Amino acid sequence: MQKDLTFKDYIDQYGFGLVELSQNGKGTFKKAWGTKPIINSDLILPDKNYGIVLGYSKMCSIDVDNVDYFLEFCKYVGVKIPWDAPTYFGNPDRAKMLFRMPASSKKLSKRQLSITVDDKPLVIFEILGSNDGKQVLDVLPPSIHKGTKKPYTWINYPPLTLIEWPYLPNDWLCIWEEWDQAMDDKAVAGGDVSRTKWAKTRNGDSQGFDNVIQAFNNAHSIEAVLQSYGYKKQGANKYLSPNSQSGDAGVTVFIESGIAYSHHASDGELAGKAVDCFELFAQYEHGGDKKLAYLAALKGMRRTKVSRLLKGEKE
Repeated sequence: MQKDLTFKDYIDQYGFGLVELSQNGKGTFKKAWGTKPIINSDLILPDKNYGIVLGYSKMCSIDVDNVDYFLEFCKYVGVKIPWDAPTYFGNPDRAKMLFRMPASSKKLSKRQLSITVDDKPLVIFEILGSNDGKQVLDVLPPSIHKGTKKPYTWINYPPLTLIEWPYLPNDWLCIWEEWDQAMDDKAVAGGDVSRTKWAKTRNGDSQGFDNVIQAFNNAHSIEAVLQSYGYKKQGANKYLSPNSQSGDAGVTVFIESGIAYSHHASDGELAGKAVDCFELFAQYEHGGDKKLAYLAALKGMRRTKVSRLLKGEKE
């Protein structure tokens, strides 16, 4: 088992950049802390609290402020809770999960989900980290929690080396990347969605996300998908493949079942079998790689779910 980590260990073992925290345990009084973090463990002082400079360290965290609402959010969106990640807490009713920062083509920064309960704002969770040059910090064990007066403690220890440390899961990266797209209301810009009606969705049913492929098929018309890939309708339930060399309409569509059957040998992997919308999507968008197609379909549905959630829309 991993030993309890000291602040020096974070620098020597993982190469993190640290910053000394203010006495109240929130934020720092150090100037230019984001560009000049502590990277020499000999500079760590005893009896001080320290945090990780996430951007410099190429790390990010999910900071859970309300576990009950967080669980309901995850169920509603259909996202897996990464409890097996390196996790620590200062208050046993909360949790922080720390990850390596994944690569992304989008600019990412701190995001917060909050709601209004009994006319008071309630923070559910934050995604902390950045790749846009703006530095974000998060407290590290064994800093002292300002409320409990006890040290932050690891409940799932980190691995021994940085290379073994898990990246932020794909599902959560999707939520982070699509956050801005869902934030159309400038009044809640910056990630505070306390004016939404998310609390009313607490009993929302995530059924359908249990089976991504079925959900994808339910959301698409077999005829529309065929036409989007160049199949031409010729008759009530016949289509001509864009790969056909004979000119015969060799694709039969069973509309009620949502499947198509291709007699075209030129359709390759799709020939001679019944295929649904997802299999067409996998073949034409991802070269037949169903794993990639699954992730893409999942991301699309997550984006829709998160967008509806943050806008306060009903299912």
